[in-house]
Amino acid sequence: MRGTRRHSDISRLSGGALRRYNRIGGGKYGGRSILWNAAGAGMPAFVWITNHRMWQVVAPFETSLDVLKAYIGDPSCYVYWSTPRFTDEIAVGDVAYIHSSVDTVGIVARGVVEESPRLLTGFNGADFKFPPRLTPLGWDEVVAPSSWKTGIRILETFWDAPVDAGRQSAAGVGKMSEEDARVIEGRMKAR
Repeated sequence: MRGTRRHSDISRLSGGALRRYNRIGGGKYGGRSILWNAAGAGMPAFVWITNHRMWQVVAPFETSLDVLKAYIGDPSCYVYWSTPRFTDEIAVGDVAYIHSSVDTVGIVARGVVEESPRLLTGFNGADFKFPPRLTPLGWDEVVAPSSWKTGIRILETFWDAPVDAGRQSAAGVGKMSEEDARVIEGRMKAR
């Protein structure tokens, strides 16, 4: 599993994500990964598109890609992602993929939605579960494709060998078909 970082500590899941994990059999039966079960059971899957060139280079990093990797690979295993579409469809427990669209192309992370999309204003940052994760180093909210933010628990990363997901929407976030999610999960499982 070279190039893959697993976040298998299920104790990190909470609330709806943990209830959904238990409901699909992961907790009770020690089944396959939460996302394999989720995608196989027809649960919604969404893919967020990222472009590291939108991130600024900040010390101690040498490239914008390094800055993005640090945010997604943070020990908190939690990110907020701009969500310009599907804000009324994305729900806690949905499968979440992050797809790099430049240089390192493909799915670089997968996880589970822990906070449904909500509008970030200059006054409500404290209402989010992890307010410091809303303003990571190198990110400027001015370039964000949307002020709607979705909280995602990162469970696995694939920076060294991104997973081919085929052609993805350039619209910030896309909804995946059940079949596409099954194919992607199969590729991940085969590693």
